[in-house]
Amino acid sequence: MRKILLPSLYASLLVAGPITIETVTVSAESETKPAALSAEEIKFTRQSDLGEILSQTIPSIQAVRASAVGTDITVRGFKRDDVTVTIDDAKVCGACPNRMDPPAMHVSSAQIERVEVQEGPFNVRHSGSMGGSVEIDTKKPKPGLEAELSATVGSFGYQKYGVTVNGGNQKLRAIAGYSYETSDQYEDGDGKTMSQQV
Repeated sequence: MRKILLPSLYASLLVAGPITIETVTVSAESETKPAALSAEEIKFTRQSDLGEILSQTIPSIQAVRASAVGTDITVRGFKRDDVTVTIDDAKVCGACPNRMDPPAMHVSSAQIERVEVQEGPFNVRHSGSMGGSVEIDTKKPKPGLEAELSATVGSFGYQKYGVTVNGGNQKLRAIAGYSYETSDQYEDGDGKTMSQQV
């Protein structure tokens, strides 16, 4: 017995209409807020070095001392070029290869209006750092005339003197400051300085 197979043809008709994609907006607030210090909080710490001020007020920051005056900032274990320091939105880098003039020392603590510390590599304004960024805003001149003198002395011959003068009217204002800081080298229990270590 023979079977005859007849080919069957199935035809399908696809009907396509216009596809509309609506705009989706996703917004959320950051779960971690940047740590910030104001001029009054900086003055209350009674420290003269920004690295020491930040290390005593923000747990994720440590200060590393490479010279008699000035400390470098370490954020979450990252240091050097992995921490971006900006002063009035300008990136500051240390000029000495041994980090004896860290970027945070390029501004006097008396001139600081606000410091904001953003941890992690997620700062889109000042990218390029793994540890975080330290954004420093300096004081702006105000109308009127005022002056501020400061003096600090400490162990190992530490001395810091500063003066800040602010003056102006509604059309013309200026602020100027001068700071002088010096110190002898730190000594260990045997009376040896860092340069005398073997």
